Amino acid sequence: MGYFSQKKKQRRENMFIAVSLIILGIIAVVNSFDGIGNLSFFIKNYFFQLYLFNLFILIFALYCRKILFAILSLVLLLFGYAYISSASNIFINTKVDAADKTFLLNYSEPQKQADAGVLTEIPDMTVESYGKVKLSSRYSARYTAYRSENSRLTLVRVDFSGIEISEQKGVFDNLAEFVSLRDEPLVIYGDFGTPAWSPYFKDFLHQTSLEIRNRIILSDLRGFFKLFNVPVINVVAYNNIGISEISGVSATEKQPETITFNIQYLSNPQK
Repeated sequence: MGYFSQKKKQRRENMFIAVSLIILGIIAVVNSFDGIGNLSFFIKNYFFQLYLFNLFILIFALYCRKILFAILSLVLLLFGYAYISSASNIFINTKVDAADKTFLLNYSEPQKQADAGVLTEIPDMTVESYGKVKLSSRYSARYTAYRSENSRLTLVRVDFSGIEISEQKGVFDNLAEFVSLRDEPLVIYGDFGTPAWSPYFKDFLHQTSLEIRNRIILSDLRGFFKLFNVPVINVVAYNNIGISEISGVSATEKQPETITFNIQYLSNPQK
């Protein structure tokens, strides 16, 4: 490559990295405020994809030996990591090594699931009760309460797909009230309609002391991995619940696409 061609290539690289960092910096500033406008929620919905783009810029800057740009990229990347990890895991599931029970929890599109009371079978536990709790005019959650001789557990399945910004506060507040009325461990799973780091979901986690137990899932149940999907499918529980593995089953004529969580359950956590 000639001298002038190399200079043009370097200028293009500098321009690309600089513009990308400016945009990422503006997004970081805007995202640091918990606004509830459409722009703020759009940024939060796709913040994980922006985080991955930031990672790409860091690698590209290092490859091009742009040390200053690499340092700026790293600073923004650390900010993004702190922001996401404050509410959710990123690449690794939370496990409970001392768990004494394990069971499989399947999630597929609710309208394609049988409308039965029991959400799943849990070894050595029997169903105590089940039902549906109304969270708003459009949304409700199904639950099943299980018990054994020395432990209890309640599973709650939600589907908040398509939820509007104006509906989120009421739905999450009502779900938090339901959690406060239960004195046993809970597992809440399904489509929460918004990422874990969005304001109302994050407030819900703080109110209830529940935590995201799974890594980020980019499935929309119409393709197990799609880069531009909003990560809305989660398993939320206390720290006596872990996930050893997550797997996906593609849709067939007889079975909808399904995400399977291998749940670990410590029935008698030490206080």
